[in-house]
Amino acid sequence: MLSVLIVDDEAPIRDWVEYCLKREPEKIQILGVAKSGQEACSLVKNQIPEVIITDIRMPGMSGLELMKYMRERAPYTEFIILTNYAEFSYAKEAISWGAREYLLKSEMKADDLIRILNKIEEEKLRIRHSKKQQRLPNGFVDLYGLYQTDQDSRRREFLTDIGVRTEEACQVLCFGQSQPEKQGEFFTSLAAAEGVSRCIPASRNEYLLLILQDAHPRKLKGAGRRMAEKILDSRNTVVGISHCFSDTEDFITGLKQAITAYEYHFLSENQRIFDYDSLAHLPQLNFEMVRSKYQEIQTALSYNQYDQALVYLEQWFSMLKDISAQDVEWAVERCRRLVLMVEEQCFHLDPSEEREAKIGFLPKNLRECKNYCEQLIQKLYDKKNGKYSQSIEQALNYIHNNYNKDISLVHVAGIIFRSPEYFSRLFKEEVGENFSTYLIRYRLNRAREMLKKTDMKISEISYQVGYSTQSYFSRLYKKYMGKTPEEERSKS
Repeated sequence: MLSVLIVDDEAPIRDWVEYCLKREPEKIQILGVAKSGQEACSLVKNQIPEVIITDIRMPGMSGLELMKYMRERAPYTEFIILTNYAEFSYAKEAISWGAREYLLKSEMKADDLIRILNKIEEEKLRIRHSKKQQRLPNGFVDLYGLYQTDQDSRRREFLTDIGVRTEEACQVLCFGQSQPEKQGEFFTSLAAAEGVSRCIPASRNEYLLLILQDAHPRKLKGAGRRMAEKILDSRNTVVGISHCFSDTEDFITGLKQAITAYEYHFLSENQRIFDYDSLAHLPQLNFEMVRSKYQEIQTALSYNQYDQALVYLEQWFSMLKDISAQDVEWAVERCRRLVLMVEEQCFHLDPSEEREAKIGFLPKNLRECKNYCEQLIQKLYDKKNGKYSQSIEQALNYIHNNYNKDISLVHVAGIIFRSPEYFSRLFKEEVGENFSTYLIRYRLNRAREMLKKTDMKISEISYQVGYSTQSYFSRLYKKYMGKTPEEERSKS
């Protein structure tokens, strides 16, 4: 029987999904129904579900954030994402984080939902039947049982069952999956050659892990490094190495460290062995600067300033080099979000590009992210040269450089030597919105940057973007941005 948790902030959707699942009482057990990500987190502390069906966007903790919360605590939990057409980029990110499938709410059918759940159940049964005393056919221990409880006593019992000794030091090596049937024997022989007293090959989702143990921590650390080098000689992979620890209560942390070190290859292609201890001492990432530069790229794209967007893009990626191991997951997530944002902006500005989109594209490393974003922006930059007439190009440049001044359609029309009537019609035809709307949106986007990045008073920001009256500025901000300036700053 498959255990399922339902999470959605919309009562009709929750009720409908629950109704569909209750039609299969012999196959599906509903562990709970939650109306927020936070409520779901509380429920999973008592019992870990095999499947979570969740809305992708909810107030507070979103479906994506719930996925990341569960990633380390219960990596074997499967996710089915519920989404709308307008949230496709979020659904694509969810797939990149391991979601099984996503369903459009407007097209969702009970049969589709049951079909996906049946497929998940069949796969889980096949895995369970293939295991013998927690071991897979390739000789690796399956760590599935370790993550099915939060109780320390149950976890210690699991570790004892697979052969982990509490009195010995421990270190974990992590690398990517490979296929040879008897690879477990290969790794245990490597450990024996290094004089390591115990080597337990293990598997967790897409990761292969070697659990090394010895009574001498210093000896273990040197042996782990040499084993990593020998693994590289025989396999085209990278290896992550955890800190050396002696308390089995740190076992989950050790696994996470090895996996984090392995994932560091996303940021550094030229290196193949990643030691968590060394990476942990690198400088921490300045999250606020990364977010700020991300916003600048988005704003530049919104206003067709592609050359500036490329400059900001270069600066953004340079921030993610040589960062601390603790920030790797956050940095990888931001890279994926940036790719999706650039795609979304480019498709909005030039819908013809969407036909060529790599729907299944998931960047393997920092360089691929950067190159893909540059290619998309460069295409728009090249097309821009023929997109606007010289008059409109001149008008847009004037707006971008003088938005904080008292300018009007009549004023700008005079600058480019066109009649106001002709300029108004030409601006709407080429830009896609009328002059006054474009000017307001441009000013408010600049104001948003100031609200997020500075401590300036709202009255000062109002003046800085061309409005002499704070009350009028606040009304416009609420109308066009969906929140008041005070709410924008509070959220930031």
